[in-house]
Amino acid sequence: MIDGFTVPTGLLKSSVIGIWKFATSPKDTYHICCNALKGFYRYYVNKDKKYNFVINERLSHHTIYPDGTLITHTHYSILMLDDGNFHLEKFYESENDELKEGGERKVDMNGFSKIYLELDENVKENRFRDFLLVTELTTERKKGSKFIAKPLTDECTDKRFSYFIKYTKLKRFANFSFFVSMSIPREFDRASKKDALVIEPDMYGIYEFHSKVDKQCKDSKIFEPVLHDKNGKEEKAQHSDHFFYIGNKWRLHSPKGGRIDIKDIIEN
Repeated sequence: MIDGFTVPTGLLKSSVIGIWKFATSPKDTYHICCNALKGFYRYYVNKDKKYNFVINERLSHHTIYPDGTLITHTHYSILMLDDGNFHLEKFYESENDELKEGGERKVDMNGFSKIYLELDENVKENRFRDFLLVTELTTERKKGSKFIAKPLTDECTDKRFSYFIKYTKLKRFANFSFFVSMSIPREFDRASKKDALVIEPDMYGIYEFHSKVDKQCKDSKIFEPVLHDKNGKEEKAQHSDHFFYIGNKWRLHSPKGGRIDIKDIIEN
C-alpha cells in the first residue's frame, strides 16, 4: 500500500518482471516497448482499428531436410491493445509447381486435412512425412477463453492453405504466446529455387529468423536465403556451418519491412 493506495499484485509482478527484462536485455525491451506505444497510438489516436494487438516478438525457424521437406516453427508473443478477441489470418503458398510421374502435384496443399492444437508425440513422429499444421498456445489459458485454429476453406487450394487463429475473451494489456509449426513434404524437391518470405513493416518489436539447410539436400548452398531491408540493402546474417547443416540467423529490431529470398532470385 502506498499512501492509502493498494498496488495490484498483477501490476506489481509485471513491473518487477519488466525491470528485470530491461536490466538483462535493454535493447530488446526498448524496441518491444516502442512497438507497444506505436500500437496504442495507432489504435487510440489514429483510430486505426485493423489490429487490436501488437506482436512483441516473432521467432521463426525454417529447416530444409535432405528429401526437400520444409519444417517451419514460428513462436509469437502478443500484447492486446483492447478488450476482445485476438484474430489473425495466415496462409502458406507452395512454390513447388512440379508434377509427379502420374501428373499429380508433388506438393498438394489439400494434404492439410486438419489443424492440430498440440504438438504431441504422434504429431512429432509424423512431421517428416505428413502435411501437418500445429497451432499451440504456450501460455496458461484464461478462464472462459478459447484458443481456436481453423482452415479458411473458401481460400484453400491445391497450392495454398489458408487458416485463422482466434483467442477469445481477452483483456487489454493481456500478454500471451503461441507457436505455429508446419511440415510441407517435398516443398524443396524441385528445380526452381524461387522462394521468398515478406517481413511486414512496423509489425514487430523483434523479428528473428533462423534458417537451416541439411547439407545432404541437393543444391543446399543455393537454398541459403538472403535478407534485404525495405530499401533492398542486404542485411548480413550470423552464419554457421556445422557438420550436417548450413545455418543463417538474423535478429531485427523494429523492422520497417523487407524480404527473405533464396539467393537464386537475386543472382539471376
